[in-house]
Amino acid sequence: MNKLVVITPGYISHYKPIAVFLTNAGIPAEQVVIATSIAIKNNVIDDGFEFYEFDAWKNSNPGKIDITKQDKEEADILLQSYEATKGGMRSALGFQAEHRLHDLFGRLDEIEQDINKLVGIYDPKYFMVVQLCYNVVAILEKKGMKYITFVTGNPDQLPRENELYGYPHHLPSDIRFSPEESQELLALCENVQNEATAQYTQITGTPCNNVFSVASKDMILYNFPESMILHRDINDNEFYLGSCCRECEKDYEFEKHLQELKKVGKPIIYISFGTVFSVRGDVLMKIFQALKNEDVSVVVAKGVLDQKFYKYIREDWIAEEFIPQILVLKYADLYIGHGGNNSITEALTYGVPVVVLPFASDQFFSAKAIEENQVGAVIDPNFADDILIKKQILGALAYRKKAQEIKDSIIATHTERIAEKEFIKLLEGK
Repeated sequence: MNKLVVITPGYISHYKPIAVFLTNAGIPAEQVVIATSIAIKNNVIDDGFEFYEFDAWKNSNPGKIDITKQDKEEADILLQSYEATKGGMRSALGFQAEHRLHDLFGRLDEIEQDINKLVGIYDPKYFMVVQLCYNVVAILEKKGMKYITFVTGNPDQLPRENELYGYPHHLPSDIRFSPEESQELLALCENVQNEATAQYTQITGTPCNNVFSVASKDMILYNFPESMILHRDINDNEFYLGSCCRECEKDYEFEKHLQELKKVGKPIIYISFGTVFSVRGDVLMKIFQALKNEDVSVVVAKGVLDQKFYKYIREDWIAEEFIPQILVLKYADLYIGHGGNNSITEALTYGVPVVVLPFASDQFFSAKAIEENQVGAVIDPNFADDILIKKQILGALAYRKKAQEIKDSIIATHTERIAEKEFIKLLEGK
């Protein structure tokens, strides 16, 4: 079997689920080349894969985003995006739509040259590409090369051809979004999609109705439970992986502490806004204040939280810059987060209900999935008050049974291994 070449941005959140899937599929690590940013080179090597330096995007996030290490233009956009989230969903998604064309097809000449080099060195029968790498996909389509699409985020990140990208057609009930805002965002997303599609058609020379729906005709892999899909038909080339959850981290001292908390009998609530949105200390502060007088045990991943907010963390809570998330989820009764797809699917792998406070991107899609599947609750991070936050959090503890049902469906998916088997058959030409 020729080597499989995987192209992913230098974001650990994109790389991790792919690495887990490849390992679960049983492909020998020496047969896999990971083409990605130097920022996550050590992660690739530690997993036993071959590393090839390839910058699909200008920016990166190896686990803790550092604005000072980003390209200046990218750093400025990142800071502006943080500010945009403070204005609510219309502001956040509008900002993202306005900047979507910024480098959607950036570095095309360099990308094509790098792909030619990869073909010359490894002669891959298939590439595997993160769905959001539109510049890479455009070159592969232009050159008629075979590839597999990996959707690392919520499935709605890959819209159907007749759907509009970046617009939340299915909105969580508690997210503020006026009719005027809806029309504004709708028009903006339509304009951006039309322009991006025109650019793609020009690059590839192939007519296209919606660039954001372009994906592999052979195989599309989704890091999401099929049992939670409510608004999409499933095509024959689409496979839902349930979750791509790494093995539990080993930290015996920390686990001992968690075991002691479990014995006390209070609900254990885990709070994490990830490596990016922990910058929203104003929202985390509201959560801390809502829980400060409650009879619960709390574990907080502080991330890049500004130290001025530390005073709102109760002294008997566990609060560290980095928390071994999988280990905590083994013991948690509730997870509170921003709606990142990895964290949501990891929590549900352990049957833990989820409270989502979405800020941007596909987080609103994930929030709707949580709400409709009754495995948690949704809170508007900008406009909910302490009373509502407390009500939603404590009420979400009651969704444990439904979360356990999703856990069972994920276990069944992992046991059947249908996607992994079809993946191997595809690579072997069977």
